[in-house]
Amino acid sequence: MKLLLVFLTVLCCFLKESESLTCGNTDHEPNNEKRLKNDLFCKYDNFIRPGESSNATWISLRLNVKNFDYDDEDNVMTITSWMTLSWTDKRLNWNSVDYGGIGSIHMKSDYLWTPELSLYNAHIPSSMGTCHVIDCIVTNSSKISCVMPCEHKAHCKDVGISNWPFDVQNCTFTFGSWMKVGEELNYIPDKVVLFTKRLKDNNQWNLVDSSVRYNKGYYSFTDETFPSVTFTFVLERHNGLHQVSTISSAIILMICNLLVFFISPESILRIVFCGANVFANSLFLEFLFWMVPWCGDKVPKVLTFFDDLQIYGTLLLMQTIILKTILSCSEKCPVWMTNTIMKINTLPLSQLLVEQSSLKLPENATELVEHVKQQSSDKLVLQNFVRLVDRLFILLTLILFSLMFFSLFPKGYLSYGYNPIDILKQVA
Repeated sequence: MKLLLVFLTVLCCFLKESESLTCGNTDHEPNNEKRLKNDLFCKYDNFIRPGESSNATWISLRLNVKNFDYDDEDNVMTITSWMTLSWTDKRLNWNSVDYGGIGSIHMKSDYLWTPELSLYNAHIPSSMGTCHVIDCIVTNSSKISCVMPCEHKAHCKDVGISNWPFDVQNCTFTFGSWMKVGEELNYIPDKVVLFTKRLKDNNQWNLVDSSVRYNKGYYSFTDETFPSVTFTFVLERHNGLHQVSTISSAIILMICNLLVFFISPESILRIVFCGANVFANSLFLEFLFWMVPWCGDKVPKVLTFFDDLQIYGTLLLMQTIILKTILSCSEKCPVWMTNTIMKINTLPLSQLLVEQSSLKLPENATELVEHVKQQSSDKLVLQNFVRLVDRLFILLTLILFSLMFFSLFPKGYLSYGYNPIDILKQVA
């Protein structure tokens, strides 16, 4: 029943529009606009392309973007826009003086020849986009302009998510004729207009750049051309929640790993603290697993960072267990360990690495024997060796964590004058 009502409504509208065109002698028609439409469209064939068959019909294409959305899971961008198509049809011209000074009229696009336009990189090939039928403006100089509200979905270039959540995406919409060659139908790119007040409604992505270019469409297998117009949009993620949670968690976990070195290797608390760090890092990795989009063949740097941090935390746990085992050892220290500690003790600033007062280089062999007996030299050597390893690990950790932290950000992200487009050049 509903389908029947819709059909009858469309049929009535069609018949009403058809009845408005009365072919024949219209000299006595009092309504100038009706008389003009009758004179123009009674013999007008909207299936015939304007101009000579040997010359191409040129179409000006302009995109007025109202809103957009980007699905980073499927790598698909959706834009809603007012698409403006303009061309010349010499069959539709008149002298405005003859029709009461009318210089332009509105006519439904169904009554006009309209150019064939398809989105080449559409998300679903069977759906090239949705544009609503509207009224077009026809001027007495044969200029026709149609502004159509449209929605298009296109697959974007896969630039990967290696910089997530500081990533930048590049999306293109390529329009052209599906069947006609450039010698019949050609497009002139106009420009891209962004309604910035509406675009700010998107809470995940910021449209930072847009451009349009003309593709001549030359191919080696034919002499004919297949021209197209490509609109390019550069999107930058500005989801502060992901950025803050990622950076703050990275800083907290690095500090927790550094706090390990303030606990004595002999204490069981250090082993427990190391294990807690590894467990916390594992939980955050699981959290990131569900946050990061599942697309692209590149692993995000943030996942690599926390994965490396977990490996290093595990290494610190193993180091703590090994050092605790060394301190509990009751056997005689190896000669190389004793010689190493004694040599380091003679170096400048050696007190930063070992206890300088614990091991003094003896003057002769007799004094060395007495020193070993009285001060339990083996125990002191082990303590100094453990302290030396701990100090070296602190230095290694500071250097490694600094490099890992700054690797989270894209190159140039923290510098003045940062431009998101530079990220696309890095991953290209």
